[in-house]
Amino acid sequence: MTFCNGRLIEEEHWLAQAKQESQINRQLRPQYGVGPCVIFILDTSASIQGQGFHELKDVFKTIIEEYSRHPDIDENVAVIVCGQTTKFQNYYTNQYHELIHCLDGVECEGLSPLAAGLLLSIGAIEGGASHTRVIHEFHLRARIVVMSDGRPTDMRMKGEIDDSELFETEITFLEALSARSNGGKVVYPHEARRFARYSTYVDQMLEIFRRRHTFISDILEIASDDDIDDEEHYQELDASMPPLGTRVKRGLTWIWKNQDAMGPGTVTGHSLLNAGWLYVCWDHGLTFNYRYGDRFSDVEVCDEPRILCGNEIIAPGCLVQRGPDWKWGNQDGGSGTVGMVYRVTNNSTIYVRWPNSVRSNYRFGYEGKYDVQLCDPYTDGKKSFRNRERRYQQGRGACNIFILDTSSNVGEEGFIQMKETFFTIMDEYAKHPGIDENVAVVICGKITAFKHYYSNRYSRLKHCIDDIEYGVPCPLTAAFILSEGGIVNGAGF
Repeated sequence: MTFCNGRLIEEEHWLAQAKQESQINRQLRPQYGVGPCVIFILDTSASIQGQGFHELKDVFKTIIEEYSRHPDIDENVAVIVCGQTTKFQNYYTNQYHELIHCLDGVECEGLSPLAAGLLLSIGAIEGGASHTRVIHEFHLRARIVVMSDGRPTDMRMKGEIDDSELFETEITFLEALSARSNGGKVVYPHEARRFARYSTYVDQMLEIFRRRHTFISDILEIASDDDIDDEEHYQELDASMPPLGTRVKRGLTWIWKNQDAMGPGTVTGHSLLNAGWLYVCWDHGLTFNYRYGDRFSDVEVCDEPRILCGNEIIAPGCLVQRGPDWKWGNQDGGSGTVGMVYRVTNNSTIYVRWPNSVRSNYRFGYEGKYDVQLCDPYTDGKKSFRNRERRYQQGRGACNIFILDTSSNVGEEGFIQMKETFFTIMDEYAKHPGIDENVAVVICGKITAFKHYYSNRYSRLKHCIDDIEYGVPCPLTAAFILSEGGIVNGAGF
C-alpha cells in the first residue's frame, strides 16, 4: 500500500476530486432550491445488474416523484454513480422531471468502490457546496443516501473486472454502515415512499408543536396517509397466485443469489404495479418481490412452518386461531378455524388471512388484549389445513395421492424405474387437460413427508423428486397415515 500524508494515494485522489466538485456545486447554488440537500450514491457496478438495478431505479424514481409532490419542501438532489465510472451524474437540482431520467443511459459495469463514492460526496457537502435548511428552528443538514446491494470492493482495485461473482448480497454491511453514521438507518424498497416524506413529516409535525398544543387529528392524518401507501404491498389480487400467508421457498427459476438466506418465507402481497410478481417476507426479516406463474417460478409453495426465534412472539407465516378476547363473530369462518399471519405491525396488531378469504387486523397484545392466539403447526389437523389452503392451485379433476417408496428396499435400479414410471404418468395427465387430475406426492423412506401438495402443474410435479435420496427401511404405515392429510377435513374433494 502506498501512503501520502498518512492517507492512501487513492483516498488523496478522491478527496482532491471532491474539492473540485465542491467548487462546481457552489457555483450552481443559484440554480437549485432552498430546501434540504440530499446526495444519492447509486451502485452501478456489475453485481447489481438485471433485476437489482431495475429495483434500484424504481425506488429512486419513487423517491423523486414523492419529492415532486411537495414543491413547498423543495428538496435539492445530487446524484453520484459508483461503478466502473464513479462521478457526479447530476449536480444539485430541484428539477425532478429531469432527475427521474438521469439513469436512463447508465450501464452496470465494473467494481463497487463505495468508499470512493462516499469520499466524492464530500464535494456536495463541504466548502459551501450545500446548505442547512431551517424548518421552525429545526436544522436539516445534507443527507447521504446509499443505494446498493451491499457488496463493496476495495477502491484500490483497478481494471474493468466484473464483480458480480465476488460477493453475495450483504445486508450486514449496510447495517454496519448505517450504524456508524449519525442517525443512519437501513431503508428497504417497500419503505421508499415513506422515506421520501421525511422532510415533509418534520415540517408538518413542527408546525403542529409550534402552536404549543397538539392537534391529535392532524397527527392521525399524517399517520393514515402513510398507511395508505403501505397497504399497496399487502394486496391479494390474483386467484392463481399463492394467497397471503402462504409459506414458500426458492423455486426452479430462482436467480436471486442468497436473498432468502437458504430458508423459507411468507407471501405478504401481490404486486399492484407488476402483474405476475408477489412479495415475500423471508424468515430473516427482509421482504423482496419475485416472479410467479407458468413461465417463471422464483418461489414455490412449501410446508415449512414458521419457527419463532429469539425474542420473537409472532411473525408473518405463523398460524393462529381465536384467542381469549375474540369478539368478531364468525369472521374467521367458525370456532377452531386456523388462519395465516401475513403482516405484523409495531403497535401489537397483526393481519390474518382466514380460509374463507377474509383478511383483517387483530389485537395481539394491544392494550393487553389477544383476539387471536398462536397454533402449534405440528399438531394434528395442521397438515390438512395446509393442503386445504393450497386448493387455489388445484384443478377440478380427481385427487390422486402418490406414496413413493424412497427407502433402501427399492435399490438404485428400482428407484430409477419408479421415477420413470412417475414421469410417464405425469406426462399422460398433461395430455388430458380436460380431466385436470390433482396430484399430491408423499415420499416414504429416510424422510416421510409431503413432497408436493395438490397441484395440476405436471411439468413441475415431474421434478419434485429430482433431489430425493433413497435410504433406510420404508415406514409405509406412517406414509398411509400421513396421506390422510390429503383426504380429510376438506383437503381433497
